Amino acid sequence: MLSVKKTSIAIIASLAVAVAISGTAFADDALNSESGYHAFTSGHLVAAYKSGYLPVLSGDKRGVYVNTEKGIKRLRYSADCKLILNRGVSDQIVTITDIKYGFDNLKQSQLEASAMTESMRNEAATERTILLRGGGIAGSPPGGPSEEVQAQIDEMKEVQAETSEFVKESLEQDAYSRGSLSDLINVKFNLLPETDLKNVYCAMVVRYLQRDPTGELSKARVVRMKKLGNLDTGRPNKVRFSYPLPEGFVNENGIELFLFHGEANPLATNLSRNLRPLTTEEWRAINSAP
Repeated sequence: MLSVKKTSIAIIASLAVAVAISGTAFADDALNSESGYHAFTSGHLVAAYKSGYLPVLSGDKRGVYVNTEKGIKRLRYSADCKLILNRGVSDQIVTITDIKYGFDNLKQSQLEASAMTESMRNEAATERTILLRGGGIAGSPPGGPSEEVQAQIDEMKEVQAETSEFVKESLEQDAYSRGSLSDLINVKFNLLPETDLKNVYCAMVVRYLQRDPTGELSKARVVRMKKLGNLDTGRPNKVRFSYPLPEGFVNENGIELFLFHGEANPLATNLSRNLRPLTTEEWRAINSAP
């Protein structure tokens, strides 16, 4: 009888140990399971206000908001800003598709327009001179212009034709270097969120080579903010805008997009650097951090 009791006690103890071990393993599995959140490289936006920069607290369709000595102030999205890289955490991934960057140069476009305008002006002046030397609106003199005048007219026509052809070829062959130096970035892409999102805005970081007035090149970095608005699920949300920047050499490899919504909450995208899922344990550790 005593032996049976001892055996029962041993069995119960073994079961208790097994349950404890099983419970620990289950807890470990739960902590190591994915939390539904993702970590990624994001940034902390600060916007220029008077003589300094203040953290961006939120953004909506009217602008971004900062906390000043006189309370909350609204700034335009065009305000000067900076982005301080840090780790972001998001419970969803916004998919960016069909992204395209175009580069333009307003200064060089103006040069091209000026060249065309000047060519047309010179052509009109030449025609006027030819008309006057050939007899004006009264008509040519009897027998036509003298040989000397006719030679001058022919020379003016030849020079004008050569000049017009030169300008035309220069434009066709990109001799004005249109696009090699850019001061305007055209951006186009679609956004596909996992849930409806309100008051979404972005920061675009551009790293490029800037040319100073002496022609020297140096590394430059600019940040621009842009309102994107509300995003709906189930359809591509089309985004299109242009960003001006100091003239320099830039391409798509030097451009990075950071998304935020509401109270400056970072949003992960499929293009975010260092994107990875967080375990439940990591998520708890982040939440418990001061």
